[in-house]
Amino acid sequence: MKDYLLDIVKNTYTLGVIDTVKIAGTQKDTQLHTISMDNSVVVKARFHNTLPDFIGTFGMPNLNKLNTILNIPEYREDANITVVTKDDNGTSVPSSINFTNAAGDFKNEYRLMNQATIEEKLKTPKFKGAQWHVEFEPSVQAIQRLKFQS
Repeated sequence: MKDYLLDIVKNTYTLGVIDTVKIAGTQKDTQLHTISMDNSVVVKARFHNTLPDFIGTFGMPNLNKLNTILNIPEYREDANITVVTKDDNGTSVPSSINFTNAAGDFKNEYRLMNQATIEEKLKTPKFKGAQWHVEFEPSVQAIQRLKFQS
């Protein structure tokens, strides 16, 4: 779980213009959507693996706080990270992420936004351009040649 959360922070918050993301998860896939406040950056991503703890639509606000919690030394090794769910009209949806160190004496809670709030806050614009599904894995030699060129 920690690796997925670190990826979310690394690929959104570190851009410097994004502080909130929307997660839409089903049994088949998990997607992430976000947009910067000035509409200059739009991120639409799909995780390679489905995240069973992220089923439902919810928001992850204040990514700065999540980044801080993830980088606390107490959670470096053997941290217990659990997603807490609540019942929302008969559906179980994530409501918070709880962090506990290995000894169990240091805890933090990261609260999530409900679906109605995140839908109102992040309105993803319709993209009228082409979508490319690109994945590549360059060889070590190709990476070295690119480094020489730069």
